[in-house]
Amino acid sequence: MSQFMDWVLDVAASHPDLEGAFVDADGEWLDVLLADGRAFRFRPSQMIDESKPEETRRSLLNKLLKIGVQQADSAVAEGEGGAGASTPARESSDPGDTGDTNASGDSVELADAEPQDQSARPSLSSVFDAIMGALTSQNPLTAGLGAGPETKEDSLVVGDEDEEEHDGQIRRLPIVRPADYFLPSHDRERDDSMVYIPLTEFIGVGLAEDHPDTIQPLFFSDLAERAIAPELGPLFVDAVEELRQLNFSEGQAGIELGIADLAGARVFWLTSPNNYQSSWFADLDMAQTISDSLVQEYPDSLPLFIPASRTSFFAVMADDPRLPKLMEKLRGHENDDDALYPLPHTVASDGWKEWIPMSDHPASKVLEELRTTYRKRMYDCQAKEIAAWEGAQLELKPYSVHRLRSGRCVSNCQYSTRDQSASLPQTDFITFVRKGTGLPWDEDEGETVTIRFHVARDVWPDGFQKAEGVWPPRWDVTGFPTPDQLEELQEAANRNF
Repeated sequence: MSQFMDWVLDVAASHPDLEGAFVDADGEWLDVLLADGRAFRFRPSQMIDESKPEETRRSLLNKLLKIGVQQADSAVAEGEGGAGASTPARESSDPGDTGDTNASGDSVELADAEPQDQSARPSLSSVFDAIMGALTSQNPLTAGLGAGPETKEDSLVVGDEDEEEHDGQIRRLPIVRPADYFLPSHDRERDDSMVYIPLTEFIGVGLAEDHPDTIQPLFFSDLAERAIAPELGPLFVDAVEELRQLNFSEGQAGIELGIADLAGARVFWLTSPNNYQSSWFADLDMAQTISDSLVQEYPDSLPLFIPASRTSFFAVMADDPRLPKLMEKLRGHENDDDALYPLPHTVASDGWKEWIPMSDHPASKVLEELRTTYRKRMYDCQAKEIAAWEGAQLELKPYSVHRLRSGRCVSNCQYSTRDQSASLPQTDFITFVRKGTGLPWDEDEGETVTIRFHVARDVWPDGFQKAEGVWPPRWDVTGFPTPDQLEELQEAANRNF
């Protein structure tokens, strides 16, 4: 028996709720037979980080034991050595369990998920085992005004026992939202600001207090009132740890992963905890573990994670032939209060990356429409807020969406000789417009050059400077390309269009 399990047995033996119980260790498993005949078991090594201080480990183990006692079923009645044994997560059979809901309470198209035939599913025991193991990992996060509390769709029961377990403290959890959710304030010293960290160029994670009926986002003024040091790295690490433990307090085995068919595609739903499914986007360790486990089950494919809404976060394999139809299901919800950013992402140890396939991919067309639609919403909100900033001087160029003759959607912004300086959103293309003087004797009508935005920055690097203190990203442009530079841009456009 390992030293860790010896320590677990010692702690369990002194737990007040286990008086008269039979406690034993079976490898990594801790088996508990209570005096009243109920039983439960779990693997402490997959729920407790052995490297943490003893006091921290003891506190978490005591909580897990208390939860085990509360959730234990009768071993005699079940006849299986304790129904509290760790089991795979439930597979969604009720589409409403994982479907999104809009502000009016009407079910949206995500709720069309149909349960998949049990016999057609692969065994996912290794997936669930690996996910449970991720609970020992440490999240690597080190790194707007008017947003009030959100009504919870399925209120968690936060009773006396929950308060006691947290020493009277309300849970502080991560909330993952689109960029425009956090935008309305930018200067916490002057206007106050919501506490958040960007996770991608269009998705961020904030902090919120979990109340029985609402999710209350936290501002820096809230931290000051509570005398909490505004050190974002530790705050978000602690919040992710709280997220991991939230399922335990609800009697769940760590994290639930359900399988369903949506538009014919096999999707893997993160189905818990209630109201915080998308919050797992802030837990890179957990997401990486799920990704690695899915790759083991499907070795020739790439897992894609789709943060569709606050309560709809799921994975799908990139080679699924029904992926285009699945993405079609996500269209038309950009104005839903619960909408997040339903574009596929891949996960790595250094963060998330949006998955953008080649233009001939069957899903490319619908992904372009989703991408430009959601980004336009965020940039429109950003431009409105920046325009209200005190001292804002640069002209804010809009994020425009154009549908090409082929039916594809692209984003574009314009910059002309009459601007000389402006703030530009990060778009697919930029159009440089050299205008003539317009005088009667001047026959020069000018010219335009449309080029991919990132190529323009490479060809004319002196003209672009990434704007500071704004998110999503914007670029400040000063001056205008010389005739030679404009010709060089045109040549690059012909090569890269």
